Amino acid sequence: MSSSSLWTIDNNFNGNEYEDFSNSWLVSPMVWDVLFEKYLPHKVQGPFGRQRYMTAINFDPSIFEELNKLACNSDIKEDKILWILTNEQVFHSKDKQLVSSCLKNFLNVNFELTSDFGDHIHDRFNEVAESILSIDENDHPYFVFKGTSVDDNVERWFETYDEESDEYINASFDKFNEIVTGFVFIENDSEIRFLNNLDYFKQKKEEA
Repeated sequence: MSSSSLWTIDNNFNGNEYEDFSNSWLVSPMVWDVLFEKYLPHKVQGPFGRQRYMTAINFDPSIFEELNKLACNSDIKEDKILWILTNEQVFHSKDKQLVSSCLKNFLNVNFELTSDFGDHIHDRFNEVAESILSIDENDHPYFVFKGTSVDDNVERWFETYDEESDEYINASFDKFNEIVTGFVFIENDSEIRFLNNLDYFKQKKEEA
């Protein structure tokens, strides 16, 4: 069974798998289904009946862009933060209290759509929230939630191919040369802006 995981990034931009959570279906897909039904209810019915978000985007890739725009501009901070978190964006650990609070409140805020969710789902949201709270923001100033272990979407940020050994070796994220994520900047608990990883590291280099 696939798992999800919480990754931390240290001051040198090296990554570390901080905690692993069994059964990746208990967080990200739950968030996506709730927000899909909440913000795009007219698209829940697909060509073969009622569909989950992950099925829907296979038939209509534009759904992601629509939902991304709606969720990121939502006035409901729990919806906005959880959408960003489950799309593997990089948060600053100084914002861990806000992210943790949003995780704990998300299911209750959306009770009309989550009333049939079992205790195991509530427990998992709380477990991830507590794990985020435990991060030492001085040693690990950034974190990212990785939705599933079936891909290497986060791991690959911290490795590079070494021609001499013909193997992948550990490398810091600032050496990665593709745009793969955004660094999240939060003001007043709800005002959010992003810098993609290349622009962020360029800015850090200029500030040094």
